[in-house]
Amino acid sequence: MHNAGREAIESPYAWTRLWMSLLLMTIGGSGMYAVTVVLPQVQRDFGIARGEASLPYTLTMIGFGVGGILMGRLADRFGVMAVVMLGAVGLG
Repeated sequence: MHNAGREAIESPYAWTRLWMSLLLMTIGGSGMYAVTVVLPQVQRDFGIARGEASLPYTLTMIGFGVGGILMGRLADRFGVMAVVMLGAVGLG
């Protein structure tokens, strides 16, 4: 068995990339879950029911789910870089 590939996978640089990715995903994704913390205040400020206050968040999560499936299929068909560029253009 060839060990050079395994050493590259377990290199310090690879571990650094893994931990940095985990850190960035945690920071980026934590905002989605902060909604549950501020939801009662949003209800009071706007005088609306919990269902009405949660609707935008629910629609966003559905959009993430559908968008993830769609972007995955596009990445399989056109390659990851094309989909990343499409996302970058979409974000402005």
